[in-house]
Amino acid sequence: MSREKSMSWFPLYVNDWLGSKAIRRMTNEQRGAYITLLVWQWNSDDNRLDDISEIRELCGLDLRCDEHSKLLEKFEQPDGFYDAKLREVWEKQSKSFTRMSEGGRKGGLKGGSKGGVKHPDPDPEPEPEPDIPPIPPQGEVGEGKKKPKLNKRRLSQTDKKRVKVDANSDMMKRIGSWFGRSPDTLWNIYESDALLSLSPPEPEIQIVETYYTAHRVGDKDYRRKNVETLLNNWSGELDRATAFAGRNHKRGGVKI
Repeated sequence: MSREKSMSWFPLYVNDWLGSKAIRRMTNEQRGAYITLLVWQWNSDDNRLDDISEIRELCGLDLRCDEHSKLLEKFEQPDGFYDAKLREVWEKQSKSFTRMSEGGRKGGLKGGSKGGVKHPDPDPEPEPEPDIPPIPPQGEVGEGKKKPKLNKRRLSQTDKKRVKVDANSDMMKRIGSWFGRSPDTLWNIYESDALLSLSPPEPEIQIVETYYTAHRVGDKDYRRKNVETLLNNWSGELDRATAFAGRNHKRGGVKI
């Protein structure tokens, strides 16, 4: 995958958006301007907006007036104009693309000190045969015959959820154990890609691990029931895990 395609999207953390008091206080016009500026910032070469004149031109609002000044505060930083949270995501995704590129074309890459996530070749050479070889039904491949090699880069999202990785990394085994998975139960490509996209640092892993392995987390248990939904809602689950850790710190520890 080229850098242009890899950086052509960014995640919108729904819980953060809906839970933000600042965004709830905006008018619909201001929310639209905010999203527009986030998109322009993401698409810029250095993930910044040039100046206040460009911001005013792009969103169509005069952010110097009192009515819209709160929106300007989202972008006005000591070293330029940009949304700080979006820049963190941009830098993280940019580093992830760099790691993918450096991982080579043999078996993907390993992330983190305890192993990482195997990922398809990020920048493949053109192949003479572009079609995905068909996946034979179970029992169709005769004894002594090799199964066709799948081109995992071309799999649809549905296929990614049924095709397994070649081997679980240590991080996969660790997260899988939170849901009672055996270390030998292979992840699917979709889950593997989701973990690679997140590349959560060890402190985040530890916080979420404490939350997901606790015997009780309160009167109501809102923890996700499988790996896929956890990874797809990582930001919100990290917030819950952090709040859980804070409550139990005050009580003198976590019951597990």
